Amino acid sequence: MKNTKMKQSIAALAMAAVVAVSLLGYGCGSKSASTTGAGATGDFTGTAKGFGGDVTVTLTLTDGKITGCTAEGKDETPGIGTMALEQLPGAIAESGSIAVDGVATATITSDAIKEAAAAALVAAGLNADDYKTEVKAEENKAEAVRVAIKKIDQAAAKGILHKNTAARKKSALARSLNA
Repeated sequence: MKNTKMKQSIAALAMAAVVAVSLLGYGCGSKSASTTGAGATGDFTGTAKGFGGDVTVTLTLTDGKITGCTAEGKDETPGIGTMALEQLPGAIAESGSIAVDGVATATITSDAIKEAAAAALVAAGLNADDYKTEVKAEENKAEAVRVAIKKIDQAAAKGILHKNTAARKKSALARSLNA
């Protein structure tokens, strides 16, 4: 009897972990913000004025979707503007959108990168506004946490998880959501 209860407990815990990981890890995948059917493919470059000088962004487009991004700004402030040059291109390429969060300490450089990316989209013959849709990953993550907490509550109600264990797991999920 005790062995069966242990197996049920492990199975329920594994199921809750799989649900949480699959919803948090895979459910938050961002979709390209572009809905254009223009089908532009290739590398396109745009330039905007940054804090220390010109910032140049090269976007790689495949069938009208952003698949890669690089940024250069040789005169940007080392350690501040360069952080934006390192972080934002990856965020743009990952999200497929130019509506990404900037680097807090490098607002001017962050804005210049977004403006240069918009100029690159215009150079490709696309409407930059189609790529300014924010990705709603936080809503997906919140929904995933809500579902996982519900599963943990169900396991605790059936006696598969101890109520303190369930509370601890729910607290960890809530902390991960707020992190």
